[in-house]
Amino acid sequence: MMKLRQVSEKTGLTKRNIHFYIQEGLLSPSVDAANGYYEFTEADCERLTFVKKMRDAGMSVASISSMLHSPITATHYLNQHIRRLRQEQIRISQTLIGMNHIIDELPLYPDFSDLYTLCLEAQFPEPPSPNTGEDASAVYSSGALNRYLFSAFLPHEKFSEYQEFIWMKINRLTLQEPDEAYRKLQLFFQSLSSEQIDELFSMQSERYQLITSLSGETDAAFIDSMIQELQETASNPANARLWHKYSESFLKPTTSVYASRLGMLASELSPMFRQYTRNIVRVCEKLYQYLYTEEGSELRQSLMDAFGDSLDLEESNHGILESLVNIPQLRSCLK
Repeated sequence: MMKLRQVSEKTGLTKRNIHFYIQEGLLSPSVDAANGYYEFTEADCERLTFVKKMRDAGMSVASISSMLHSPITATHYLNQHIRRLRQEQIRISQTLIGMNHIIDELPLYPDFSDLYTLCLEAQFPEPPSPNTGEDASAVYSSGALNRYLFSAFLPHEKFSEYQEFIWMKINRLTLQEPDEAYRKLQLFFQSLSSEQIDELFSMQSERYQLITSLSGETDAAFIDSMIQELQETASNPANARLWHKYSESFLKPTTSVYASRLGMLASELSPMFRQYTRNIVRVCEKLYQYLYTEEGSELRQSLMDAFGDSLDLEESNHGILESLVNIPQLRSCLK
């Protein structure tokens, strides 16, 4: 165990900075009950070193915190920061051109009129607005989106050569030949904040784990819970508003991507995704059949009344039922 002074010397961070990072939740060292002082482990030092390096690179504390708490989201935050750096690089280059123009054209004995005229000619770029965040014109990268879509299913151990080949194929396919559903998802994720993406990923990951763990014996109880959740979804007008807002940009495209060629490749890559797909198809098919029984007809009508023409149960992929079940939880992520 190490004391604060030792950690400060080892990491190059000031004691004040270390205290700040503890307060921000970037690490949680133990406290000596006898004297109330922090005690740091080697793992704490590694986290602080990582924080220092990322701060040196200009990343925000919020982004670093998200990467530490959910490393699988690192691609998103790194891509986000790279885009900002590239924007800043362009702005600096344009500024340098303008400054050099003023120097090159400046008379030997300039007056203010000369400075003013040359300043207007230089056309310096305006600094980015603090409220704009990421470049709105940039498209959410396929690598980051693929990690969001599939990382919850990926094995924790190192890929085999074949798995590496499949993962590269998924990335190449989405980079070179993205279909309409995939492009919609890229635009949708570009519109979200980092915090929303984190929360959405966490919620979806828990749901994927639950569905993957299903067996034939547990289907009935799970379908009963889906029926109850659909009843809640249909009864709250706020859920219908969310559906109308996000069904075409997020909910339906996600279902389409998982049912597409990408889903087939992901099934080759991940046994968990393969099991998830089997389970969700099985339970959604049973739920669909229930909706068309006499017992389920009231719920089916409630759904049609709530969502109107935007919901076509007969023509849609049955997986859309899972999207409807998730709407109440999505409201907390996408508010």
